[in-house]
Amino acid sequence: MACLCGNIRIYNSMRNRICLAVFILLSFGLKAQHQIKQKPKVYFDDTEIYPKFPGGIGAFNQYIEQNLGWPEGKKSPGKVIVSFVIEKNGSVSHARIVKPFSAEYDVAVLKVIKNSPKWIPGFIVKSGSKMPIRKQFSVPIVFSN
Repeated sequence: MACLCGNIRIYNSMRNRICLAVFILLSFGLKAQHQIKQKPKVYFDDTEIYPKFPGGIGAFNQYIEQNLGWPEGKKSPGKVIVSFVIEKNGSVSHARIVKPFSAEYDVAVLKVIKNSPKWIPGFIVKSGSKMPIRKQFSVPIVFSN
């Protein structure tokens, strides 16, 4: 019987150690979960103001409609996506076709975008001062009947 009691003591001792190990692991796990749930406080002191076409988006659409004609001898409906950058001084640069439709239409769209009047430049307001920025746009131009 002494042997049996000795085994029980060993068993209880191992069980206590295992319970202690599980308790410690669970404690760390709960602490880690608690830390994940806390969200850091984020304060924004920078505000980005996008460049604007003079008169707004409606005026930009009107400019496109008035200055973009159908390529000579073509009347196929379609869509061209053009990308361009508004520079710090409001000028348009780096105009390129992102999704072409046909060579004639692509050339017409690039010509109109490159000849666009200067935009009102964008900027970032940081600590009360304005810093001009460059901003890229992608615009779909739709040819429809």
